[in-house]
Amino acid sequence: MKTKTLVTIIVVLSTIIMMFVTLTAIRISKNYLEERDQTIFTEGQQAGLIGTLDALTEQAIQCKQIPMEWRNYTFTLIAAECLEEKE
Repeated sequence: MKTKTLVTIIVVLSTIIMMFVTLTAIRISKNYLEERDQTIFTEGQQAGLIGTLDALTEQAIQCKQIPMEWRNYTFTLIAAECLEEKE
């Protein structure tokens, strides 16, 4: 009788431990995936911003005036070197 009780206790404890380990692994995996998705999103934003700045810079250094709007402001972007040449 004691052997059956001991085996039952071991099986129950093993099952509880396995459930705990599984739930912990799922939680860690979920956190990792969320962090990875956020990293990918942030890297995409940075790449888009860098691409936009590269395009604007390329036009500005060719002395092209670039009309810009930001919130309630309107302005023209041009390279400082282009202004110095006109003076």
